[in-house]
Amino acid sequence: MIPNFLVYYAVLCVVIVFVYFKFNLHMNERYKVMIDLSVALFGFLTIFILIQQQDFNNISMRNDESKIYNDILTEMFTNSLDDFISNKDIQYFYNELFHNISPPDGTIRNTILEEIISFKILAAYGNYTAYYYSHNHLKDYKKLLDKHNYRAIKILETLLKSSRFKIYLNSYLNEVAGLDFKNYLKEQLNYSI
Repeated sequence: MIPNFLVYYAVLCVVIVFVYFKFNLHMNERYKVMIDLSVALFGFLTIFILIQQQDFNNISMRNDESKIYNDILTEMFTNSLDDFISNKDIQYFYNELFHNISPPDGTIRNTILEEIISFKILAAYGNYTAYYYSHNHLKDYKKLLDKHNYRAIKILETLLKSSRFKIYLNSYLNEVAGLDFKNYLKEQLNYSI
C-alpha cells in the first residue's frame, strides 16, 4: 500500500509541472531549476514506491504461504473429525487415535473405514511434506516452517501412539507414500519401516 502523503506529493509534483508549462515558466531562467528539482524528486518518489511495493508483496507472499500450511493442517484435522462425526460406529477409533484409549474387548472393528480415514490423514501429511520440502531451504521461511512443523509433529506423534494407526501408516508407506513423506518421517520422528 502506498502511504497517503506519497500520493499527495505525486499530485503536487504533477500540478507544479502543469503550471510550469501552462504559464511558460520554463522560458524564464529563474524557474528552470524548479522543473529539474521536480523531476528528481519524482524519481526518488518512484523508487521509494517500488521498494515499498516489493516489501508489501513479500509480506503478502509469506501470509499466503502461512495460509496454505494452516489450510493443509486444518483440512487434515477437520476432515478426519468430520469422518468420525458422520460415522459414529467407529468412535472407538477416534478415542484410540486422539485419546490413546484402546477399544473395549469384543469391539467389532470397521477396518476398511479405519484405513480410509488413516489414508486421508496421511495423504494430507503428504501434501504438507511436499510444501515443507519446497520451502525448507529458504531462509525467509524458517520461522514459518518451525511454527507449523511443531504443530504437525505434535499431531502425528499423537496419532502414532495408536498401534492400529502404525499398521495403516506402514501400509501407506509401502503402497502410496512419496519419498518426501518417507524422508519427513525419518528426519522429524526417526520413523521408518
